[in-house]
Formats: sequence, C-alpha cells, structure tokens
Amino acid sequence: RLPMTWANIAMLRMSGTTLPVEVWHLAGEMSVAARKLFEAVGAVTRLIRSGDHGNYFNVPFALAETKLEELLVLDSDFTPLSRLDTLLNEPAYNRRGILLAPDLLDLRGRDFYPEAWSRLGLQAPTCVTSARCPVVWGTDSSLMVLSISRCPGARAALRSLAADAAETGRYGWAGDKELYQIAWQAAGCPATFLPYPGLVGQTSPNFGFVGMAMVHRAPGSNHVMGIHWAWGKPFLHGNVPDLPVMEAPAT
Repeated sequence: RLPMTWANIAMLRMSGTTLPVEVWHLAGEMSVAARKLFEAVGAVTRLIRSGDHGNYFNVPFALAETKLEELLVLDSDFTPLSRLDTLLNEPAYNRRGILLAPDLLDLRGRDFYPEAWSRLGLQAPTCVTSARCPVVWGTDSSLMVLSISRCPGARAALRSLAADAAETGRYGWAGDKELYQIAWQAAGCPATFLPYPGLVGQTSPNFGFVGMAMVHRAPGSNHVMGIHWAWGKPFLHGNVPDLPVMEAPAT
C-alpha cells in the first residue's frame, strides 16, 4: 500500500492542499527510502507506539496517538481528485465536530446493531420506517473529518472501543468503520455525513456492470472529491482492466 499512499498524497498536494500530513505505520513497515519519499511530498511518518494489535485495523490507534486536533483522515486506497481541506470549513462539521463518508451498507443489517450502542448507554441510530435513511448510513472510513478539540473524550472512547474490538472481534469484518461514529456520539458529537456515494466501474460481457469503486461527492453538489477503490483492490495487484468508455468526473 505504500506506493499507493505516496501517489495519493502527491495528488493531494497537486490539488493545492497544504495541510500537514502524517503517515502512520507499524514497526518494520517503513524503510529509510520510503520515509525520504514521503518527506518529498511534505508528509511525516509516525510509528504507532502501542504496537501490533493482532492484525486489527490500525487507524483507530493512530488517531488515538496523533497530536493533531482537527483531522482529515484518508485511507491509503482513497484517491483524491480535488482539494479536501475545504471539508474542514463545512457547516455540518463545524456544528458537530464529525463528518463521515457514507458506505453502501445499512447499520441495521450489522450483527452488532443495536447492541454496540446500547452497551454504552447510547441511543442506536434508527428510522421510523424500514426504508433506508441517512441516520442509519454506515461509515466508509476511507474519508473522515474528525475534531478532537471540539469533542473531548472522543479520542479516549475510540482507543477503548478499538482495544475491545481487537480483543473480542465483536464488530466482525470491517469492524473499525463504525467505531468512529460511536466514539464521537459517546463524546456528545453525533455523526453527520457526506452525500450518498456513487459507483464507478465497467460493463462486463459475463457479469453486467462490475462496480470497482465508490465516488464521494462534496456536500450540496455533484463535485467529485475522490474515489475509494472499495472493490478494485484485486486489480491493483495485477493489471488494471481496460475501460474503453469513461466519463470524466465533474470538477
């Protein structure tokens, strides 16, 4: 993932973003040469000092250790197509201290719903009908805007939830995704979301439309902020398939 991380940071810089960038890693993952390459794009590498967590997701532990107070969190497989630091000025983020990219999943379909909230004395997100609605959108943790300063206690809650998740596996696959909104809700900051994602992919003669990635858009517009290669990871380890017909994202 390091080459992809470097390329995405380079694209972020090309868009005009001047924010400080931290790349968090475990011991043994970052060579001297890789560190120098990240320095070339203005990124600082940080070692997660709390150690390995049994192959559990490391992002929650990195967020627990960073000294930054306003966080724009990007996964290594999120490719930015425009400036993202504008999200720090979004009214929804300034009101709540949390702005998340939505996933395609409905929280009510997860095995840990609603117990993950009720065990902490929190009200689980709910809707009055069975129809999908924004309050029960799941989280795509590839793109998140989180405030530590405006939501005191969220960092400690996230650290505790992540340690419990690594030990018990109670959140199942992709189990870190909802820890952020639970931790911030526990700190008094209920989640707000970007618009529902779009899909990009290709037409296959055997399978019809094959979605390779999710597209995340800016609030209140169709402006594409970036692509999360949610289903394209197998292609990233081989040949990227030819896409004969492509539509450029709106800018």
